[in-house]
Amino acid sequence: MSRFLDEASALADRLAESATWDGACATWLARAIPPGEDPEGPEAHPELVGLDATVYRGTAGVALVLARVAARTGERAHRRAARGAMEHALRHARGPGSEGEPVGAEWRLSFLMGSLGVAWAGHEVGLLLDDAALSRRGLRLAAALVRDGAPGPEVDVMFGAGSGIPTLLDLGARGVRGAPELAARLGDAALAAGRSERGGLAWRDGLTGYSHGAAGVGSALAALAARTDAERHRAGARAAFAYERALFQPRDANWPDLKAKPRADGSWPCEANWCHGAPGIGLSRALALPRLKDPALLDEARVALATTVARLRDDAQEPGRDFTLCHGVAGRAACALRIGHAVGGDAGRSAAREVVGAAVEAFGARARQRWGEATDWPNPLPAGLHPSLFLGAAGIAHLFLELDDPRLPGVVAPPGA
Repeated sequence: MSRFLDEASALADRLAESATWDGACATWLARAIPPGEDPEGPEAHPELVGLDATVYRGTAGVALVLARVAARTGERAHRRAARGAMEHALRHARGPGSEGEPVGAEWRLSFLMGSLGVAWAGHEVGLLLDDAALSRRGLRLAAALVRDGAPGPEVDVMFGAGSGIPTLLDLGARGVRGAPELAARLGDAALAAGRSERGGLAWRDGLTGYSHGAAGVGSALAALAARTDAERHRAGARAAFAYERALFQPRDANWPDLKAKPRADGSWPCEANWCHGAPGIGLSRALALPRLKDPALLDEARVALATTVARLRDDAQEPGRDFTLCHGVAGRAACALRIGHAVGGDAGRSAAREVVGAAVEAFGARARQRWGEATDWPNPLPAGLHPSLFLGAAGIAHLFLELDDPRLPGVVAPPGA
């Protein structure tokens, strides 16, 4: 195996060994700050809790990664843990009409935080494990969600239409009837929720960025326009990108984080993560570029890639930085891979391999064997590495898979994006 596949397999080993089983279901215990507490406050007390069912931080995301690792390694332990994690996710992602609320409730149609993502993962994991019954269960849950068809109030990638639209389009291609039509309804609801600002469309307090801002909604509308060929969806995508373009700060070669306080000179601080800033915004342009054929998107993707690569070069010099997908190095590296593929050239892959290679030397399997369990992948959460996709071990393992095999679909964008 290659070095990166070795590292993915080592993390999958850890996940398989640390799973907590209840019959056929596997989950993981992790320490987390309870909702409402400041994670950096002096009175924060992490609690030991089991994972939820979601793709973002729960067993559906862990199952997907373990199944993709197992497809490469053939390890029985990886397959068993993947199946157990997916069983847990499906049992805890109730479809509409069954007892209890589905995962996410009002944001059930989110890929990352809702039942829709669990449904898609169930089908995909079943395919990877050659488990037809598991795949059918995923599709049945998806069909139940489509029949319910009630769009939630959120439009961003994390909780709503930004990830729900492309996932529904992908499920439609997998045979789920009515999924593309529901995607169009979500798109129309997102357009209705937008407000005209700075010559474009804005949502959610006017935020920029991929996970919560206009970038994620714009890329979803671009995917929808490619399916519907409706001018309103195409125009909505262009307007989302136009809003962010008006806020671009040339001196930072980046887009502002409007959650932060402005600087003394009136400009805004900028992040460089998947969730906020150039990496995720560049990802949105890379996704939309083949659908909108807009030269401005190519220019923005190139700028975003350059900013992301510069940050990754800094990361390589300081290997102790947070290495997770959502807020950390792995997310920057994964975005660089996708943006680099879209704009051409080797800058994105080269920077990703450089920073990840340096981190492997400091925190990888061999370093852990040499220095003990205190050596681990840096992360912002208390009491050790979280097992999940966007907050911990599963996401880091998936990045290793992507570096090992450039053909592998990434996870920083929802399926169908």
